[in-house]
Amino acid sequence: LMCFRFHQTHFYLIYFVVRIGTALGLSYAQTRNLVTPITIHALWNSGVILLLTFLQVNMISEYLSYDYN
Repeated sequence: LMCFRFHQTHFYLIYFVVRIGTALGLSYAQTRNLVTPITIHALWNSGVILLLTFLQVNMISEYLSYDYN
């Protein structure tokens, strides 16, 4: 059961990486400028970092405000 879940999670991750790679490659092909996909990649990473930070802050605040009684 666990190996199936592992496969399922990584299958979708690989599919996602292929789609992002294709989008970055097309952006380079369209502009012939390497700065374009680098900028898109940097913006994507910034969004992920902000999302993870937001989720972590919310989880910590929920943990601190949890009523243990």
